[in-house]
Amino acid sequence: EAAPELEAPRPDNRAGWDAISDAYQREFYGERFGERLMWSRRASEDDLHVLDEVRGRRALVLGCGGGQDVVALAKMGAIAIGVDYSPKQIAYAKKYAASLSAENTSFVEGNAEDLSRFDDESFDLAVSIYTLDFVERVDAVIAEAARVLKPGGVLAIAVKHPFDVVVEGGQPYRIARSYWSDHRDQPWDWKDGPSVLLRNYLRTMSQWFELLTTAGFLLERLIEPKEDDLERGPDDEMDNTWLGLVPYTLIMKARKR
Repeated sequence: EAAPELEAPRPDNRAGWDAISDAYQREFYGERFGERLMWSRRASEDDLHVLDEVRGRRALVLGCGGGQDVVALAKMGAIAIGVDYSPKQIAYAKKYAASLSAENTSFVEGNAEDLSRFDDESFDLAVSIYTLDFVERVDAVIAEAARVLKPGGVLAIAVKHPFDVVVEGGQPYRIARSYWSDHRDQPWDWKDGPSVLLRNYLRTMSQWFELLTTAGFLLERLIEPKEDDLERGPDDEMDNTWLGLVPYTLIMKARKR
């Protein structure tokens, strides 16, 4: 009788994210997009108009990485706080904000699943861009976002589109995995930096709907930008043919009831 197949060890996303911090900022993100709030490598808030009025609002960025979204919100007039569990990313974020004289920004090293340092109903807006794909207990993050948001406050999330995740390869493109797969492990390789394996947690459109509504949100908008028509960013090597066929980013705007 054949021995049962053993599952590979689960990647440590927290350790991996910290390990690639320098390379990620140097080779992928850094200062490439200026002070714009980017929902993906091409789609900005200027393109999509996802958010309500930001000026004067208290905003929380969940999984802020190098602080680019925090700075962008502050430049739009918000009082913005970023949370990330990588000390290296937080260190970069503080330097980045200082270099741009971004007032009304602050950064906290911590886990978005536990926002207990923040009071109930203390924020008007919460944003998470390409972070929640890497969080297993995303229900805890959304519940905490609901707790710290005021009634009527907005939670805006961008993730890799569930359709894009299942399609791979060059032309002719192919279905590489089931739409209902719950994760994939991806190598993150850099020219000048460590290579790590990160686990990407996959969720369907209906699962996102259930997560948000169960936590007390009303899903107000679903945005699937057609990104082949948008301006290419620096070092943008995304396949325009692909982007004309498959939505790359899913953006959800939810309002606390």
